[in-house]
Amino acid sequence: MSKGIEEKRKGLFIHLFAYLMVCLITFTVDMLTSPGFYWFYWPVLGMGISVAIHWFVDFGYYNYFDNKL
Repeated sequence: MSKGIEEKRKGLFIHLFAYLMVCLITFTVDMLTSPGFYWFYWPVLGMGISVAIHWFVDFGYYNYFDNKL
């Protein structure tokens, strides 16, 4: 049985909060340790893709086709 919409939403918000914290921490560490070389966008991009996939699986693709049936 599939998780309810509220549980899916809660899981996505937790993932999004963790993503925002990682963005903030990696940006801060990058600026403090190597201000001339920007590397923070690589972990931000990688985790951003995982958040997008999480949203797509829970609310995008499958939800779209479930509503069509």
